[in-house]
Amino acid sequence: MQSIDILDKFIIDRRRGVPLHTQILRALRKLIETDFMDGDSFFNEMLIAERLGVSRATVRQALGELSREGILIRRPSVGTVVNKSALAPQGSVASSSKSAPALAYVGFVVPEYDSELAGMLLQKIAEECRRRGHTLHTYYTHRGEDLQRAYSQIQKPPSEECFVLFLPPEATEELSGALGDAGYRTVSIDMPSRSYKGAVTETDSRMAVQLGIDYLRSLGHERITLLVNEPALRMSVQEKIEHFRRILPDGQVVICGTDDWESSYAAAYNHMEDVWNGAPTAIMTVSDPGAWAAMRWLDEQGIDVPSKVSVLGFEDARSSRFMRPALSTIAHPLEDLASAALDLLWQDGAEGIVNRLAPNLIIRESTGPVPEIS
Repeated sequence: MQSIDILDKFIIDRRRGVPLHTQILRALRKLIETDFMDGDSFFNEMLIAERLGVSRATVRQALGELSREGILIRRPSVGTVVNKSALAPQGSVASSSKSAPALAYVGFVVPEYDSELAGMLLQKIAEECRRRGHTLHTYYTHRGEDLQRAYSQIQKPPSEECFVLFLPPEATEELSGALGDAGYRTVSIDMPSRSYKGAVTETDSRMAVQLGIDYLRSLGHERITLLVNEPALRMSVQEKIEHFRRILPDGQVVICGTDDWESSYAAAYNHMEDVWNGAPTAIMTVSDPGAWAAMRWLDEQGIDVPSKVSVLGFEDARSSRFMRPALSTIAHPLEDLASAALDLLWQDGAEGIVNRLAPNLIIRESTGPVPEIS
């Protein structure tokens, strides 16, 4: 059986404007869909009630609905087990029309995680808030989990505060749903899934790949490897892989199999032998830490960058300019992302809008002409 701790990634709150048993029903259904297998034992009523801090009668109502749908089956001497074949797509609750906030408070929700990108984005959002006269509140979650803690810290009503979310996909969908139920406006930086219905502003991943390949080809490179050092289930990463394969059907793609919160640097470093076996003249990574790892591995093998192989990152983290050689990279338009996110927060009818912004090519020392064949 799964640990009861996985219930911590859901938000159950009376202020959401949705009955508690409905919130619990949604949470349990999603949990079964993502974390359970057919025939797995399911949590009992008492455990769920204690963990979520609600009455057993409320939990019983949600479990009863799941039983009526056939998703949970009671078996004598075994207990309650999961029947995933009974799952059906669930429609989302329509968002009510919201008027623009009377006071300008912006909440930025971000994981407690060592990420240069998150830090740089926070700085740009703070600058944009100051420029517009907004007050910024920052809410941290533990690696995108423990959403209840961040949610419980919200004090301002929906008429006064809006939210920018920079979280992993599942956390984005859960928190945006909870905030939307309670009447808050939200915008996500990065599309969490193809089915997501909320407002989004993001860097155009396809354009980033196109920009990188066009630049490397202009230097004469054709044997280009894409090193996927970030989680391949993220939408932005999927789009990079798909577009790379569309442009370079014969190009090498090395997928590290990285999960959220694993080191994308270590993942890239541990897969560099696979990369090098493909004999590339240029390596593109899906984030800068992967490029840092690639350059370290190449240096340890005595392979010079860029005279023997070019390395191109994606992110333009602050540390990239201090690498040796300094890293060429595709940069997120952070100022534009921050500005576009705040614009969407105050735009009526913004739900469903996806605002894709063009990245920028930063040329430094880690890329050069294709090596001459000796």
